[in-house]
Amino acid sequence: MTIAREPWKQELLSHEGLFAKLYDKLPKEFYFMRELLLSALWRSPEHWALEPEHE
Repeated sequence: MTIAREPWKQELLSHEGLFAKLYDKLPKEFYFMRELLLSALWRSPEHWALEPEHE
């Protein structure tokens, strides 16, 4: 499994309007979780992958 950082960042950034529209209806934890995820993505490598399991 491999993950590319940029598509995930773009996806989260595209939610800005939705979060603004629902600001008073969503639990505040959702905003904090989104910010933490964005922060983690900004600091992550451009591509990363899980190593196959070895038996």
